[in-house]
Amino acid sequence: MKTVTLKVVFDRKHVADNTKNTGLVQVEVIYDRRQMFISTGILKASYEGCLTLLM
Repeated sequence: MKTVTLKVVFDRKHVADNTKNTGLVQVEVIYDRRQMFISTGILKASYEGCLTLLM
């Protein structure tokens, strides 16, 4: 049986810092030993926190 694993990933390419740059929020999908990243189009700064994604 094949399983799907989903993870929310913030700033995968490490471009966000604590001052002005924003990082992209992506969804990581692992299926059948293949890894894919799907962009959400959401840009967030690292100081905003990840709890605001749920609102």
